[in-house]
Amino acid sequence: MKIIFVCSGNTCRSPLAEALFRKKTEKYKGNLIISSRGISAEEGISADLLSVAAAEKIGIDISNHRSKSLTADDIDSADIIVCMTETQKLILDSYTDKAVVIPGEIQNPAGDDLDSYLDISFELSEKLDEMIAEDYFAKTRRAGKEDIGIIAGLEKECFLNPYSFENIKGEFESGCEVSFICEYLGVNAGYILAQDMSGDIFINRVAVSKNYRRHHLASDILLNLFSYAKESGAEFISLEVRKSNIKAIGLYKKFGFEKQGVRKNYYSNPEEDGIIMTKFLK
Repeated sequence: MKIIFVCSGNTCRSPLAEALFRKKTEKYKGNLIISSRGISAEEGISADLLSVAAAEKIGIDISNHRSKSLTADDIDSADIIVCMTETQKLILDSYTDKAVVIPGEIQNPAGDDLDSYLDISFELSEKLDEMIAEDYFAKTRRAGKEDIGIIAGLEKECFLNPYSFENIKGEFESGCEVSFICEYLGVNAGYILAQDMSGDIFINRVAVSKNYRRHHLASDILLNLFSYAKESGAEFISLEVRKSNIKAIGLYKKFGFEKQGVRKNYYSNPEEDGIIMTKFLK
């Protein structure tokens, strides 16, 4: 996953954001490419001296940073472009739908004293924590046969009775498979296995790795399936869920699923009823 932080000149806010984000995401050990650029930057300018000083006080080093201008190639290759202000996002919206803005915006401290730069650093740190806690850095995509091993691994982690590699392979070879994988901070963290049966969609699995729950990834995955369902003209989406899985039932209700019936002793290990829930699209 390639993430680019953007400000105007790439000498103050975006280098700070890049360095802070790199430090905060080390523990995820994901496949991340993190950089920063400026919308109107001159090439090769050193980071603002007060930014360097502020960074040093919070334990990061940007003294070797040199400014770079955002290019068309950068935009094409990025997965997410994080802007400091709404104005910057509006400029990029003309070229891409990948741009997001840091919540509340981060204004340019140029011309202020070191305390202002420190305030910006602390604010950036808090806002990045907020973004990481949400699903800003999640990317959901259609799964392919090359992802069967990834899904099988997540199955083993998430379920007492996991689908085998061969089970999952059979779904992909059935001709009616509709599956998505959610990547979070460069890690394959969640997935959905579903089937499109002549316009009626049946969800077999929705799961998120234990290490990446509470980041709204299941919601992101479901929304991608809903987009597929809408484009394909499906009439409904249906699933079964354990009677005791209150969190999942609450999530499905939030997205418009309604209880349609009960399958007695549908689940094993432990034995439990399955609640049939359906979201009608027409």
